[in-house]
Amino acid sequence: MPAAERYGLMCAIDRWVVRAVFATLARTGNPDGHAIRDQPVGRVDR
Repeated sequence: MPAAERYGLMCAIDRWVVRAVFATLARTGNPDGHAIRDQPVGRVDR
């Protein structure tokens, strides 16, 4: 995280996380989040 902060990438990472969470919810149809908890973290696309 320090490198992301240093290069001004935190907002982009935050947006990616929010998009990924909602995409997973839409794909799984599971609004309580159980499907997300056990999934590995994917790569960050800019």
